[in-house]
Amino acid sequence: MDAFQEDTCQSNNGSCSFFPPYIPFAEDYCCQVKAENVLGVGISDCVPINMNKIVKTKPPKIVSVEKIPGVKQLLNVTWDKPDPTLLDLNCRLRYRNTNSNTSITVNFTMNQNERRSSFNLTDLWDFTEYAIAIQCVGVESEIWSEWSEEKIGRTEQQAPSRKVDLWRVIESSPSAENRYVHLMWKVLKEYPSSECLLGYKIQYCPENNASFKMTQNTTDKVAKLLLTGEAYVISVVAYNSVGESPEATLRIPSIGEKTPKWIDTVRTLNLNEQMVVEWEASVSEINRYVIEWYEELETELLGRSWQYILNTTKWTAQKDAFKPFKCYNISVYPLYGNKIGTPHSIQAYFQEGRPSVGPVAKTNNLGKNEAMIKWKKIPKDKRNGFIINYTIFYKPEGGKELNETVNSDVLQYRLKSLQANTQYTAHVMAATKAGGTHGNRITFSTLKFSKEDFIFITISFGFCMLLLLILGITCTLKKHTLKKVCWPDIPNPAESIAVDWPTDMLKNNSPLKEVQSEDGTVDPEGIYVLESCFPAEDHTALLVERHENYDSKHTNVCKKDMGNGHKKILYGEEYEVVKPLSPSNPYIVTEQDFRSQMLLSALMPTRRIQHQHLEISKKGLCESLHSSFENCKENEKEEVLEHTDFEEEIKINPYLKNSLIQGNF
Repeated sequence: MDAFQEDTCQSNNGSCSFFPPYIPFAEDYCCQVKAENVLGVGISDCVPINMNKIVKTKPPKIVSVEKIPGVKQLLNVTWDKPDPTLLDLNCRLRYRNTNSNTSITVNFTMNQNERRSSFNLTDLWDFTEYAIAIQCVGVESEIWSEWSEEKIGRTEQQAPSRKVDLWRVIESSPSAENRYVHLMWKVLKEYPSSECLLGYKIQYCPENNASFKMTQNTTDKVAKLLLTGEAYVISVVAYNSVGESPEATLRIPSIGEKTPKWIDTVRTLNLNEQMVVEWEASVSEINRYVIEWYEELETELLGRSWQYILNTTKWTAQKDAFKPFKCYNISVYPLYGNKIGTPHSIQAYFQEGRPSVGPVAKTNNLGKNEAMIKWKKIPKDKRNGFIINYTIFYKPEGGKELNETVNSDVLQYRLKSLQANTQYTAHVMAATKAGGTHGNRITFSTLKFSKEDFIFITISFGFCMLLLLILGITCTLKKHTLKKVCWPDIPNPAESIAVDWPTDMLKNNSPLKEVQSEDGTVDPEGIYVLESCFPAEDHTALLVERHENYDSKHTNVCKKDMGNGHKKILYGEEYEVVKPLSPSNPYIVTEQDFRSQMLLSALMPTRRIQHQHLEISKKGLCESLHSSFENCKENEKEEVLEHTDFEEEIKINPYLKNSLIQGNF
């Protein structure tokens, strides 16, 4: 029992370890477990166990990690065998680049006679630090030792073994003589860290003049060259203290050079949260390509990414190479020898979303039954995908909402069949594959009258005003003519030149003289109304005598002495003599309504008749008038006056003619 007390351990987790030298190393042991609590103690049976199956060695101790002079990409690791040393051991060595969390494991064995062992790590990166650790287990045991403490070692430096990954961006220039070429390169994963490189050497020369080579050194991974318009060949090498890497070369085509187009189609898809690019080449001999991508809003030429692809027409990007909701320009360049063909470019989203904002809309050209809705493009950084269409929603006040959908390239739409003089609300929605976003709401009212209505009203009003203006001008210029047509002058017998001579004749006539007083007044009791001196059958013949061509002839004047006075009576070679039905007042009427009244009956002057009585012999007055009329006709041909005294032709006034026919004075 005492022996068991020396070889005991206490544990609360169901396992227990025994460490030498407290126990001797033997092949077989009898193990017994004792359990104890407040109620009592329980002891298990003794179980025999082989020590080789449960033994756990101590971790090995790494003595050194060294590089071997003259041997590249190799490290030698040396360590001591852990206790117990009498066992054959299986060991494994773990090493990793200190700049990485990924490790590599190598297995090996140690026999019981070895006290120190070593192992060579090959195919390492040049001039790179590695962290190394070792653990071991007995050949028959199932329990591994703990990992030893990590030991750091660095491989020997050598000249870079692989060329840099070189690409270029040719800046467009309006000049045909010079252009800028931006060079970019990156160090491949096989290379050591950038601290191991001292710099980069750039050499370039015209393609047809290799002797004219220029060199430029830089510590950056970008360079900007000003080249002429001819073709150039450019090379870049990385160098360190030991040597230089192989050259990475590019050919820059001349300005205006036609490069072949060997890529037919390019498409993209999102597969397992990774961007996949596929393309088709028209030439089967092409097996090298360059894929270039950058954000559409990227303004820096050097902010582009690229990758060389060999022997495939499908490329899967690494995760996080593309961001969601960002539009990328993706180009595939075919490579044939040292020539770079024309790229095939597309735009693509790794993941699309709804637009962040909606379109900003406004109204224009409002009409009676239509309205123009215009909107602006959503800023590129807020589209979050390709706009596939726009939808215009509009609703009359108190009515049902309607909508119209247009293509993504349409930025205005004319709403038709609207209600006149009605208020509407409208907004525009932009949609991508992921959904749509509504823009601002606008309010507008249709017009009560359309432009056509206003034009018709304006033209009608203008036409009316023009007619009034023409009518006013015409009335102003032709007022005398219009006055004669619309308001003709009514002949006033009192103003006729023929008024005086019958009166004078009657004054000198003996019957009138006898009834007149010395002051010229006539006694009203002596006035008698005379009957017609001419037979009734002669009235019509004396009323009108017409001539066929009175417009072309001159008027003449017949002059007749009557009594003591001499008056002119107007006649024409072709004239009209108007005699009323009542023989009181005959007229001769010219074209200017010039009137000469011939009193054929006894007309009295318009004087106040006061005291004397006039007795006129009807027979004597008629004989006197007949005699005067006959004498005028006999002297007509002898005493015709020329038309020097008158400017108008004689014409019967129709108004006067009707008046003479229908009434008596």
